[in-house]
Amino acid sequence: MKLAKNKTDRTFGVEIEFTTNGTVYQSEVAARVNSAFRSIDIVSEGWNHDTRNHWKIVTDSSCGFELVSPILSGSDGLKEAQKVINALSNVDGVMVNRSCGIHVHVGCNDITKTGMINTLVHYAKNELLIESVLAPSRRATSRWANSLLDARMGSALSIRNGEPHGSIDEFKAWLETFETCNDIVHAFQNRYGNMDRYRTVNVQAWNRQRTIEFRQHGGSLDSTKILNWVIFLLNTVEKCMATDKLVSCNVKQDPKKAFKQCFGESKVVYDYMLKRAIHFGYDCYGTLNVVEVKRTWVDDTNEWKVVEMTNGTFNVQQNLNDTWTDVNSNRKALNMLTGNTVKVKTTRQLGNMLFNAVTHLENECEQGVCTACEQEN
Repeated sequence: MKLAKNKTDRTFGVEIEFTTNGTVYQSEVAARVNSAFRSIDIVSEGWNHDTRNHWKIVTDSSCGFELVSPILSGSDGLKEAQKVINALSNVDGVMVNRSCGIHVHVGCNDITKTGMINTLVHYAKNELLIESVLAPSRRATSRWANSLLDARMGSALSIRNGEPHGSIDEFKAWLETFETCNDIVHAFQNRYGNMDRYRTVNVQAWNRQRTIEFRQHGGSLDSTKILNWVIFLLNTVEKCMATDKLVSCNVKQDPKKAFKQCFGESKVVYDYMLKRAIHFGYDCYGTLNVVEVKRTWVDDTNEWKVVEMTNGTFNVQQNLNDTWTDVNSNRKALNMLTGNTVKVKTTRQLGNMLFNAVTHLENECEQGVCTACEQEN
């Protein structure tokens, strides 16, 4: 992976939750990762929240295990994290599932009240854009990373004091009523009780470690994915800390400008996030791309189904034991259906050929000149 240039020496730490297939134990995982290095130590420990000078693998109640970094900073810290994550991903039996997450702590020992408000408001107002680059299971009502905006949570959120924040403006106004960072941290605790740390952004970590924790990213063993996310968060905090003015609650109306405002501090990260949004079914700037079925064709033998989507793509399925299932190769299946032998044809071109043929037959039937129908009658 080509790492983005790190514009800040702000410290950070990563916590990578993972599980195993049962063939490898915690101590074995630590030993195998450790064996890949001479100067980096990875130690197996029991559950703890202590900051170490070494990498540690600890037990985790939500998914099984967690790889926790020491305090890192700068390009050297990113490169070290890349090496260790890659080593973990190469251990046979190590895996992630939906219960796993990536938690990133960004050092905020120098944060001001304005900086903390800006970080929370900036993240909250961009939640929909941020969700466009994350797996669906990590959006809005994720158990371990609830939205900062109460109104998005509905009945899933228990509020001990006060009315829910129905908008980003109400959320910002609530934060502005406090005098210090400590006041904001305690306000979250008073409002949500033991659920206060399970937010997309957890300010409770500031009291204990002088960090802000970002909890929304889903589990992964992909260093490219994880470190682009880390760099995005470092840039976000740095930007929110760089001004004495409170950030606006408004998101730019133009989708391209809004996406750039959120992810554009690094071109490498920006380009990566565009690809992630498209991967999850959004258009190139985080606006949900609603794709629906336009029309469906089933062949005479009832063996094949071709579904044309409103975005011009085609989904080809095969009927096995009265159950329609996706076939491995849409283009191969369309070639078979159309009798086409020209391999350079794209899936869309082949699909259009098929539907053009079907439309032609339908028109003939309507005009009463379809030879096939006459034979059947």
